[in-house]
Amino acid sequence: MDKLTYIFKGDYVNRDNDKNFIRSIISKFNQEQVTGIGAKVNNNPWGVEVFIFVTIDTAYLNKDEFNSWLKSNYGEREVTHNIFLGQITMSGNILTFVDESSLSFFDILFIFSEKVVSFPDERNDILMLSSNLRSDFEKKYPQYKTTKYQTPVVFISHSSFDKTSIALPLSDYLCTKEISIWLDRNEINLDDKHNDQQLYEKIYNGISICKFGIFIVTSNFLEKSDWVKKEISICQKQNKKMLFLTFNDTSLKNKLEKLKEEFCLTEASFISISDNNYDPVIRFLRENNHL
Repeated sequence: MDKLTYIFKGDYVNRDNDKNFIRSIISKFNQEQVTGIGAKVNNNPWGVEVFIFVTIDTAYLNKDEFNSWLKSNYGEREVTHNIFLGQITMSGNILTFVDESSLSFFDILFIFSEKVVSFPDERNDILMLSSNLRSDFEKKYPQYKTTKYQTPVVFISHSSFDKTSIALPLSDYLCTKEISIWLDRNEINLDDKHNDQQLYEKIYNGISICKFGIFIVTSNFLEKSDWVKKEISICQKQNKKMLFLTFNDTSLKNKLEKLKEEFCLTEASFISISDNNYDPVIRFLRENNHL
């Protein structure tokens, strides 16, 4: 039995969208395939939050099948990185759903109306009624604390051309196994991309907080990206352990050997990945105590 838990951000205002999302999963998959589905709502007036969590059992539902269905029907839904089930179920209003009829209780999770949250001026009037500052409020009522993202453990280096096909699926999978990641999509904004020094500092700091660097080695990685070489250098400067993922492309053998020579990657590890199966990455990280 191998269970994967996907976390999605919900929408306090457009809550019917989340309800329909849950309804679709319940109607599409049986209880052996999806072993758990629920919602957590934090009604903190300073920062309302909604999370949807879905746990699948890969013995009955292949992750690629679930991801394909998700992409086809809910392409706008992105897996939330670095927030895990244990965190969001520690506090707040939480419900799990076993069938469509149980969705009738979904709305009791919410305190504020959609209208109040939609119009900040009106919500500010509510906040002014409280004599406590946010920090005092959350200290007194810890169940209302904003959910914190976990510090990244794994830095993922990749060519931008491989982001959709490899980097995101790998990142999502690691997070379903509760392994926190650093990925440029989450950390780098448009201004950073237009300032090389600013971008370098963001990446340098990102690598510094991680324990490990994973490099997605493809033709794009070896031929089209200058930044990945900078990321290898940064990892070496910081004495980070590195894992290079290859994909059974024999045409890249010579270029990969040149990369090894250029950076003296004698202590780095290499794993060959096939059929979008990233289990070897999980095993490697755990067996080598990198988590």
